[in-house]
Amino acid sequence: MQYAELRNALTSSGAQVTISADTLTSNIATLLTTAYGGQPIVIGNVSAGSGDGENNTVVLVGTASFLGVLSLPVELRAWVDVAGSAQLLLRYTLRGPNPTATDWRFSRSFSDLPKTIHGASGSPEPATSPLDELELSDTAYVVSSSARRDPRTNVELEIGINFVSQLRLTGVWAVLQSVFGMPTTTTLYGTIRIPKTTDLTSPLGLSQFAWDSLSAPGIRLRADLRAGISVGSLSLSDVNLRLYCPTSKDWLTKNATYLPLLGLSGSLRIPSADVTLQVTMFRDVDSGAIVLASAVSGVSLGSLSVLSDLAGTDQLLNQLPEQLKSVASALSSLELREVALSLVPGSSSAPPTLEWASATIGLSNQTWQVVENHFAVSGLACRFDIVSPLASPSVSVKVTGVMQVMGVPIAVAASSWNGFLLTVELQTPQTIPIRQLMDTYAPSLPLQSDLSLSTLAVAIAPSRWYQFNLGLAQAGQPWTIDVGFEKLTIRDVVLGFTYPVGGSLSGFYAGTIAFGSTASLDIRYTIPGEFSVHGMFAEVNFRTLLSKASLPRSP
Repeated sequence: MQYAELRNALTSSGAQVTISADTLTSNIATLLTTAYGGQPIVIGNVSAGSGDGENNTVVLVGTASFLGVLSLPVELRAWVDVAGSAQLLLRYTLRGPNPTATDWRFSRSFSDLPKTIHGASGSPEPATSPLDELELSDTAYVVSSSARRDPRTNVELEIGINFVSQLRLTGVWAVLQSVFGMPTTTTLYGTIRIPKTTDLTSPLGLSQFAWDSLSAPGIRLRADLRAGISVGSLSLSDVNLRLYCPTSKDWLTKNATYLPLLGLSGSLRIPSADVTLQVTMFRDVDSGAIVLASAVSGVSLGSLSVLSDLAGTDQLLNQLPEQLKSVASALSSLELREVALSLVPGSSSAPPTLEWASATIGLSNQTWQVVENHFAVSGLACRFDIVSPLASPSVSVKVTGVMQVMGVPIAVAASSWNGFLLTVELQTPQTIPIRQLMDTYAPSLPLQSDLSLSTLAVAIAPSRWYQFNLGLAQAGQPWTIDVGFEKLTIRDVVLGFTYPVGGSLSGFYAGTIAFGSTASLDIRYTIPGEFSVHGMFAEVNFRTLLSKASLPRSP
């Protein structure tokens, strides 16, 4: 297409310009599908705008309806690029430099917006969306047929619907100004993608944020604050505001991982470890604290002591259980997996306080032998939580990993607050033969039936003792006791035992015994001890009971 053809195609008819799929080049037809739902662009009250004809550019101004708002002032700029394709830039003015309370709000375009945004909303749910509470001015939808810079604000524009506005940091946003010392007004910009019936939106992973998924529908905004602050030896830089909100509650219901979020992104420098991490920050609405977190990949540390700027101490190694100290100290590098910390805003001009910090270290190729010859934990990770790192550090540790019980991998966790007592619990039913389990962990415990296991809970005190509590499956072979005239079936069986290292086993059986179809009662078998049945019968027919108990007479 040539410039003359472009101008001819955009010549108004009756003070109106219409751009349909076949009016210009194919890329504009694609833009109509993306931004206008396949409908034509219609501009009324058309006249030439400032700069019309300069640099082979068509500039038109008029009014148009867009995203549910009627008769918006609009400016159209059109030109032909070097490849001969028409390019369009349309600016729909929503709010001027001095808006009033009746001017445009987000809910004018999106009537079903979620009313709760994590990081901006507390509970109960607010009456309106936090997006409607933004103090905006010089606000516009900008539709672009190419990725380029906005000629008015110089922010980045993407193909499709863009949003550009001035934002005054007030309300929940004012904490950003108090913590990071940034200006009260900034440019808020981003993209808006309207959901389509043909969309296939993949769920987000645990460490993913909706604003990073550029192809997903929703309102995706940011402000390049480029703010920074130092806390102790730590430094935060390139702090930018991030916001994501689905365009409707209905879409959110169908895509539950795309939660509305208000947060910050930035870079965290830990000088003692010589690392810089990309972090995401959220404001805790209840406490006002700003919580930072970073999922780390590909970062190695020479030792735990290099985290001293974060932890306030170089003695993290001494917080590990004895068996793990030697494991961690022997490694030439440790895998840094996650860092988190909490900043509490100071009063007036005082700097924020580092309330707590945490670091998670991976020891994935190492093994923790918890009890000799029995329990070994692999896939290890150690999370260090430090309260008041820059004042009087108080450190706790949580160790996680995977332990095999009769060939079944089970997630385990142990914390310093209870002496690294490991707790294990099956989250889903597993097939574990109980006789084989007993032969391995409690060989002196008598068991008369080869039963199946339905539930399992294990507690292990490293190098001291271990304890099992088991529930036996109802399906399969029952546990029966032959008393001569009848086989008694024991149901709802639970079993517990404790084995101290170097000591003797103790434990119990418990369950419900059925005396034929006549009666049932509870039983308990304490180990060591004799097997006995105790309980009280409910109302029964004693004639039937005695007939069951009578032995056959000799002929």
